[in-house]
Amino acid sequence: MPHMPTLPRVAQPHRSGLKFLKDRSRLALQLKAAPPITSVLVIDDNATEAERISVMIRLILGAEVTVKSVRRLSDARIEIQARMPDVVMIDDRLGHAVTAETSVSQLKAWGVSRPPVVMSGLLTRVRMVELRKLGVCDVIHKDDIDASRIMQAFLRALGLEPSGGDGSRLA
Repeated sequence: MPHMPTLPRVAQPHRSGLKFLKDRSRLALQLKAAPPITSVLVIDDNATEAERISVMIRLILGAEVTVKSVRRLSDARIEIQARMPDVVMIDDRLGHAVTAETSVSQLKAWGVSRPPVVMSGLLTRVRMVELRKLGVCDVIHKDDIDASRIMQAFLRALGLEPSGGDGSRLA
């Protein structure tokens, strides 16, 4: 059986060091000064990934934030009807049949006004462009999900642009 070539992915290089810590502190201060995020909905068909992301969100925003995770789009509708989340984070592909194209249009139809954050384990440059055209506020490769990337995504979801200490835009 021939070996399948690996697909190129768009992932951030490993980030560490003093600049990384300073940028993360700036993001935390910027998020603290932003309008409060009190509820987040995580839609991911992988329960382990959803739990990992939920824990990070609670660490960033505090224990008082409501973080709901669901595995299916139909369950997301129930949660949205019960309480409109401040931010929605959604997997690019839910199972084999539901892609972000379907999910994003459904979220809009259900009254979600802020663009969602899309997470993907199979993110290429082409796919990133396709997702941006859908109007999502941020796209994160699942391998790159950490506190800094979540804070950046939340700021973008609130309509703010994350910036570095010199006023430069953070990736």
